[in-house]
Amino acid sequence: MISWVGFSAMEIFLISLGGFVMRKMVFTGLVFAFGLSICALTASSADVSELLERAKKGEPEAQYGLAERYRKGDGVPKNAEEADKWYRKAAEKGSADAQSTLGKMYRTGEGVPKNNAEAAKWYRKAADQGVPDAQFTLGKMYRTGEGVPKNNAEAAKWYRKAADQGVPDAQFTLGKMYRTG
Repeated sequence: MISWVGFSAMEIFLISLGGFVMRKMVFTGLVFAFGLSICALTASSADVSELLERAKKGEPEAQYGLAERYRKGDGVPKNAEEADKWYRKAAEKGSADAQSTLGKMYRTGEGVPKNNAEAAKWYRKAADQGVPDAQFTLGKMYRTGEGVPKNNAEAAKWYRKAADQGVPDAQFTLGKMYRTG
């Protein structure tokens, strides 16, 4: 507790005013932050409208961006079916990110029926385009026989490609494969 002995009336007034001003500043900051969040939602809606227009025109980047928003519920209601639809359109036009994401969705059953063969198909398309995570996961699928025939030579090939791009898990697993044969 502050001892008020030795403070002038003016100093006491300024100290108490400081607490009042601080509360007002915090309140003003909260109101400002709320206003920014409303502006962000409005901007997000405008971004979604623009993305939707571009996606309908067949732009793979816009299709992928729209799919991401539907998958995460960013500016639109979360909708796995819409996400799958737009990822597929982008993937069929060669978007490596969309191909890799479709692979992940099919492997984990996120928003689509779990299907390791379908996952491997999409991971291979992305891996062929040099996506390191897709290369690593495809290697793992060959090593364990998920959706593809078990094949250590093929697994090592994909682990090597991912390892060459700096994926630590691929480097570790490849080293382990070499050590154990």
